[in-house]
Amino acid sequence: MSLKKSVRNISAVSIAVGVFSLVLIVSAGMALPNVEIIDNVKEHNSAMNSGFAEQTKNNESLSNEKVDEGISLMQHCKFRDAESVFSDAIELNPSNQIAYAKLGECYAFLNDSEKAIKNCNFALELAPNDSEMYEIRGWVYTLLGENTLAIDDYTKAIDINPQRGKGYLLRGSAYEKTNKYTLALIDFTKLIELEKGLDKAQAYMLRGHVVAQMGQYSDAIEDYTKAIEFNPGNSVGYGMRGCAYERIGEYTLAIGDFSKSIELSPNIPFDYVNRGIIYEHLENYSKAVEDCSKAVEISPNYTTAYIVRARNYIKLNERDAAIADYTKLISISDNNAEFYKRRGCIHLENGNMMMAIDDLSKAIDFNSKDAEAYYFRGCVYIKINEYEKAIADYTCAIEINPRYAEAYFNRAIAYRDSRRFKLANADFTRARELGFRYKI
Repeated sequence: MSLKKSVRNISAVSIAVGVFSLVLIVSAGMALPNVEIIDNVKEHNSAMNSGFAEQTKNNESLSNEKVDEGISLMQHCKFRDAESVFSDAIELNPSNQIAYAKLGECYAFLNDSEKAIKNCNFALELAPNDSEMYEIRGWVYTLLGENTLAIDDYTKAIDINPQRGKGYLLRGSAYEKTNKYTLALIDFTKLIELEKGLDKAQAYMLRGHVVAQMGQYSDAIEDYTKAIEFNPGNSVGYGMRGCAYERIGEYTLAIGDFSKSIELSPNIPFDYVNRGIIYEHLENYSKAVEDCSKAVEISPNYTTAYIVRARNYIKLNERDAAIADYTKLISISDNNAEFYKRRGCIHLENGNMMMAIDDLSKAIDFNSKDAEAYYFRGCVYIKINEYEKAIADYTCAIEINPRYAEAYFNRAIAYRDSRRFKLANADFTRARELGFRYKI
């Protein structure tokens, strides 16, 4: 084979494998090709490398766009769609650690703990010194109920980057969730030092919530006030401060804050109910009903609104309206025992004894350990002179709550009216011993 032909063959190889072809030529002891051929090869390889780099850069950019899209889908609770998008992001760029981490978070929301942690671990393998990866895995542990592991990860994130506020925010929230309020207070105080502007407002809100749970309502009010100063357009600050004012009996100030919160965010039902509760404290029951009605208009299945409104209807002697609210609560709530009991008590007050018995019996069926349900059904039976059934129900109530003075007293009445005076006297005595005052 001629040298010229050999050079052409080697040149073809060099186009495929780049500069490694030069090593092959030298190792074979052959003469080097001319400079013009080498320059052509270099230009070709340079073009190939440039094209590959450009494609890689494009894929990285597209991958990041997919991550942003997936995050947006998660914010709208579209977790299955987000799972697919994050997977696409990884396919475009297998080294995109945030895509793996966010896919792990997505799986946590889908209750697939194994895949959630697996993806977060892989993200940390790609970026072992990235505090955000520890924050995300910590958040996944939080979603999975593994608070101790979550706190460990948040602590690692803080160790890596002690000037990043999010680690303190997440760890403080985890401490609060596990009732470690003093530790939460320390983290949120550090967060306040680090944050600025609207983020500082959030930090004050978080610390205010912790001190409120510790019963330090005046301190909570100070923090909520600071939060409002940094972000006066945030209705939540007013709402939370209103709750703190309510706890210390500052009802006028509480109404002012709830009203301001409603002005800023008129479609949040909680503030209407909270203001309604203040009106109830002030014995303005009509106003309380009005606010609760607005709340259920906004949120038709908001149980607390129906509970508070029913309570105020009773105080206004609008029993039929209260019955309607308890009927609604029975249809939308899992706590049927309580609402059957309350509706049964209204039927008792209305003199609808059979309806009262029916509701109170259903309450007992749902919760056989509710002493009050037996007590009130006993009251119905004694009203219709069913003394043995009344005695049986009062006895059940006393067995559940041995210090139920009213049950002893009413059983004494049932014994007396059925002419069992010795038993009646024993129950009257026991009721008095327990602090029940009465006149026979």
